[in-house]
Amino acid sequence: MVRGSGLRYPPGMVEVPIRRILVPLDLGRDPEDLCSYAVRLGRQLGADLLFLSVIDSPTIIALIERRPAVQEGPREGFRDRLLSDARTILRALIDQAQGEGVRATGHAIVSEEPVREILAEAENRGVDLILLLHEPHGSLARLFLGDAADAVLEGAPCPVLLMRVGKTKA
Repeated sequence: MVRGSGLRYPPGMVEVPIRRILVPLDLGRDPEDLCSYAVRLGRQLGADLLFLSVIDSPTIIALIERRPAVQEGPREGFRDRLLSDARTILRALIDQAQGEGVRATGHAIVSEEPVREILAEAENRGVDLILLLHEPHGSLARLFLGDAADAVLEGAPCPVLLMRVGKTKA
């Protein structure tokens, strides 16, 4: 049985406690549904949450920084402002989780390889579950763009729970 959840394992299956849940976030989208679900799941399982935002376009950020309008802004670079904005959003999500009795931490990084960063974070932090938002694409889009969720599923060192966009219940 998973601590207090009412879930039962099939006969012969080993109970594996879930103590740490990695929640990768695309802060370009509204993270509210995923975060609310993560908090409920964390509370139900007695697990800590680790929010991770991977800002995945360093080249674009560098190009935008070179634009005169951006250069006339504050001295800190565009990349630093993006990271600062991401940290502000993450802080609010962490505070929300902690306000509901769930321990949470989080951080933001810039990387051209979000899947690699998610997998490394899962491995380095010893997470027991990755909770990932998944937006199904048509087969043509998947053929050309690939699917980050598939890549995380294939490389994850732990179970992955996919939450489909718009499919949660409050």
